[in-house]
Amino acid sequence: MLTAPDCLNYMQSGSELVKVRSNSRQYHRLFTIDKELTEIRWQPSSKKPHKARIPIDQIKEVRVGKNTDVLRNHDVAGSYADECAFSIIYGDNFETMDLIANSPDEAIIWVTGLTCLISGKIRGR
Repeated sequence: MLTAPDCLNYMQSGSELVKVRSNSRQYHRLFTIDKELTEIRWQPSSKKPHKARIPIDQIKEVRVGKNTDVLRNHDVAGSYADECAFSIIYGDNFETMDLIANSPDEAIIWVTGLTCLISGKIRGR
């Protein structure tokens, strides 16, 4: 059983996750949490570096499994296991970032770490 600090250490070292878009596009990106525990970042990205990030305080919810419109679309995410999928709901407009981990364990690490950060159980510096 991993503790929240174990999860955060893992997230800071980075994971290659699949970022799934509504247009059926899928991008392999390296996702990390910054050392201050204040934002999630990904690379490479065609966005400017300050846009390829989500501040932790903007995250409203972390959903486990295929529980957004994009991930429910079989054409988009049908080949991925439900246990590997999770979504980050963020911003004032409740935007979604849909992600697929390489394993159910990796998805649990990210969901656990993000949930602890957004609940305030662990504070960023």
